Amino acid sequence: MNKGVGVEVTEVQRVILARAERLRRYVERKIPKRFRGILAAEDVLQDVWIVAFRTISPEIENVDSWLTALTNSKLIDTLRAARTRKRGGDWQPLRQAAQQRASFDSLFKNIRARVQTPSREVSAQEARHAVQVALGRLPEDMRQAVCLCHIEGHSRRDVARIMCKTEPAINSLLYRALNELRACVGEAAQFFSDAKSVERCC
Repeated sequence: MNKGVGVEVTEVQRVILARAERLRRYVERKIPKRFRGILAAEDVLQDVWIVAFRTISPEIENVDSWLTALTNSKLIDTLRAARTRKRGGDWQPLRQAAQQRASFDSLFKNIRARVQTPSREVSAQEARHAVQVALGRLPEDMRQAVCLCHIEGHSRRDVARIMCKTEPAINSLLYRALNELRACVGEAAQFFSDAKSVERCC
């Protein structure tokens, strides 16, 4: 599977999207109760999708087992980091899950305007998965800018400060990133189910 070829990158995206909801529910069950109010499954899966795009190969015989093992590894890393920050007194609560879901919904609506989908109605969860998986395909600087601005809600001035860049540079990154996301979500649209009877996202 040569990930340098567009159609095959799209195939990786399809493979991931087909398993995204199952893995989200799996992670939610595995998060200890004391972390459930501050840690969302999406926080773990975002790292999973990034690594999956970089490392998936035709040598992997069982994609489901591979993704589950990768998810477990990232969950352990996330929980370990959370415990370390808490013990060190530098505990910064992560965005509440409901707020985070709303941010992904808003980002999907933002990029969906130019995306053609089989149905004008898409389940909210499908939309979130499509955006998260698409973020996993972006270069690191684009992904960081989008997450800081559109998911975490920082101003562009603050994003420039955090990333040590000028505001014009951040504006350029976000412009290119949103165009990339529109293209990626547009590719993902062919894998959306007919969602007329499920929760509306827009």
